[in-house]
Amino acid sequence: MRRSNATLNAYDNGTPKVEAFNVEALIVEALNDGTFNVEALNVEALNDGTLIDETFNDRALDVYTLFLFQFIKNFASQVALGGKKKKVSRNQIIEMEIKKTGKLFSFCCAAPAIIKKRERKEIKFFENIGSNIGLLFQIADDLIDFKGDSKKAGKKTGKDQKKGKATLISLLGYSNAIKYCDKIILDVNKSLEKYGSNSKNIKETLYYILNRDK
Repeated sequence: MRRSNATLNAYDNGTPKVEAFNVEALIVEALNDGTFNVEALNVEALNDGTLIDETFNDRALDVYTLFLFQFIKNFASQVALGGKKKKVSRNQIIEMEIKKTGKLFSFCCAAPAIIKKRERKEIKFFENIGSNIGLLFQIADDLIDFKGDSKKAGKKTGKDQKKGKATLISLLGYSNAIKYCDKIILDVNKSLEKYGSNSKNIKETLYYILNRDK
């Protein structure tokens, strides 16, 4: 997955190839012409393994497929919510940002546990850690857009304000958004205390995510 372009490794007569498609474009088009039903996207069969085991042999690809279905459903929900002309609450903003970026990090953190066939409780633990890290990353990205330097960021800033995009910054203010990020870091670090020094790199990464300028 790179800038909303999903890539899937496939095989043609034993030769690896990469098929790329724009997930967002397909969903938006389907939503506009009425052929896409958000509620019809049910990943229960993927979650319980009845579809995965019949279709794929490679466990890593199984995990990716499950993630892709979840991503499609989450993005469709974002589009539907974003089209509503009403005030967006803090919980709705957090939910949108978790579904947008949190799910990507959640997948990365949970995938090793899924591949190793760990207990559901452990998988859920890492999913939650990933969601929080992804949320932190997204808010930090919004902070850069709000007050960052375009040259340092490597992209235009100030876009969210011009578009009137609902973010935690627009709702809570710049300082309070940073305080919320501090709380996320505190919560993640507390959750990882049981891993001792093994979680040192993650702790350092959290502070880097918040304080980055690009």
